[in-house]
Amino acid sequence: QLSATNVKENVSNSESNNKEEASIENNPSGTDNPHSATSVKENVSNSESNNKEIASSEKFLSFSVLDESAKTCSVAGFKEDSNGGEPTDVVIPSAHDGYKVISIGDYAFWNKKIKSIKRQEGVETIGENAFTGCDNLSSVTLPSTITSLGRSSFSQCSSLAEISLPSALESIGKWCFSYCSSLSSIAIPDKVKTIEEHTFEECLSLQNVTFGKGVETIGESAFYKNGIESLTLPGNIKTISARAFEKCESLEKIIMPKSIDFIGERAFMDCANLKEIELPEGLTEISTSAFFCCKSLEYIRIPEGVKRIGINAFTDCVSLKKIYLPDSLEIIDDYAFEGCVNLETVEGGESVRVIGDYAF
Repeated sequence: QLSATNVKENVSNSESNNKEEASIENNPSGTDNPHSATSVKENVSNSESNNKEIASSEKFLSFSVLDESAKTCSVAGFKEDSNGGEPTDVVIPSAHDGYKVISIGDYAFWNKKIKSIKRQEGVETIGENAFTGCDNLSSVTLPSTITSLGRSSFSQCSSLAEISLPSALESIGKWCFSYCSSLSSIAIPDKVKTIEEHTFEECLSLQNVTFGKGVETIGESAFYKNGIESLTLPGNIKTISARAFEKCESLEKIIMPKSIDFIGERAFMDCANLKEIELPEGLTEISTSAFFCCKSLEYIRIPEGVKRIGINAFTDCVSLKKIYLPDSLEIIDDYAFEGCVNLETVEGGESVRVIGDYAF
C-alpha cells in the first residue's frame, strides 16, 4: 500500500514515473537503485554537464581528417581565431562532425595554459610534444583506449603530480614525462616492453615506480635524477642502459632479478645514498663508472660469471669496506676501485690476470 506522500507524488507525476516511485518504495533511500528518482536525476545532470563541457571545448578546437573512408580525425589544437579565449579545462570529444576522434596531433597544445584534460573513449594515440610546456596542467584523464604516448608528449608539465596509465598502453615515447618535476608516482602497464631514453628524466619528486611485468629494457637516462628511494625490478628485465638511474640521490636499495644480463655505463653513478644492492648472476661485465661515487655503499659481491670490472666502476665509493670477487673474473680495469679509502677486505678473484693502473 502506497503512503500518502507517495500517492500525492504519483498524482503529480506521469504514468512512466510510477514505476520509479514503486522502485523507490522498495528501496526508500534510493542510494543503490539506479532507477531511483535521485539516481536518474543525477545521471541526467551528469550527462548534461558532460555534454556542456564537450560543447564548450569543441567550439575552440580544430580537427584534421586522418582517413576519409574510415571517417577518422585528429585534434590539431585550438583554432587560430580563438583570440586567446581558449578554455583552461579541455574535454576531447569522441567524435566531431561525423568523424571519430582517434588521436591528438603533434604539438596540439604545446605550451598552452590549460589546467586539465579529459578524453572520451576512442582516442588511441597522443602525438609528439602534444602537451609539452603546459606548466599549469595538473589533471589528466586518459581513456582506456590509449595505446601510444608520443615523444615528449607531456614533457615539462611541471604541475602534473599524478597520472594513471591505462592497461592498453603499449608504447611510451622518449622524453615523454621528462622534467615533470611534481610527478610523485607512476605505474608502468604490463604491455609496455621498453622504457625509452629520458622518459622520466629529472622528475625530481618521483619516489614510487611500479614496473609492469612486460618491461624488458630500461633505456638510457630513463630515470636520470629522480627522487626514487627503492627499486624492485620485475623478472623480465634484461637491460639497464647507460645512465638509467644516474644521480638518483635518494635511492637506497635495489632488488634486481636474475634475468638482467647488462648494466650500462654510469647506470647508478652518483646514487649517493645507495646502501644495498645484489647484482644478478647473469652479468658478464660491470660497465665503466656503473657505480661511480656511490658514497654509502659498504659491501659489494661481484657475482659468478662476471669477467671484467670496467674503468672507474666503483671509484670514490668512500664507504666501501669489503669486496667479493668471483673466480670467473679476469680483468680489473684502471681506476676500478680508486678512491675507496675505507676498503679493508678483498676476497676471491683467484683467476684475475690483469689489474689496471690505479685499480685500487
